[in-house]
Amino acid sequence: MLSKTLPMVSAAFQQLSRARVGLIKLYRRADLAPVVLLIAGISFLAHVLVGDNYGYFRDELYVLAMSQRPAFGYVDVPPLLPWITLLPRLLTGNALWAIHVISALFCAGTIILTGLMARLFGGARWVQGLAALGSATAIVLLADGSLYTYDVLDGFWWTLAATILIVLLRAEQPRRWLMFGLVAGLGLLTKETILFWGSR
Repeated sequence: MLSKTLPMVSAAFQQLSRARVGLIKLYRRADLAPVVLLIAGISFLAHVLVGDNYGYFRDELYVLAMSQRPAFGYVDVPPLLPWITLLPRLLTGNALWAIHVISALFCAGTIILTGLMARLFGGARWVQGLAALGSATAIVLLADGSLYTYDVLDGFWWTLAATILIVLLRAEQPRRWLMFGLVAGLGLLTKETILFWGSR
């Protein structure tokens, strides 16, 4: 058993190392202001530290219940969030802090993307920081970052789709529409509100 497990663990660490190198390259290429990452990091820690002070929110209990019976669709909601919930539930049971870590990560990702959009529009480093600060202190993110609901993922997909759209308009590379389609698809598997992109 151990002889089979060790190569798998080693391969996982190699993949993590490659992902780390890729993220460093991506960060350098994006030329993102360090203060954006600082604000996102503070937001992440703040949400993780206070996220389990108030017990379970009703929607969190609903998602945890759905994750016990994974399916490709449910009566009233798309399936992505219950599938994501499988990992923390299998690792930690129904620990509240574990699902709130996911919310805090998506919230931090939204803040970073906001700073990146400011960068893509030609904003200086202080502009990127101001954009990230505005995102981090927005009431909707202050609330969503501490709750494990569809809304925090929905906001992330919208922000990521907007970022990709800005890149598309600047670079005119048709291939990147595939990336936009992928993000829109993930958004649709999260919440139907992403369809509003098609009505614009």
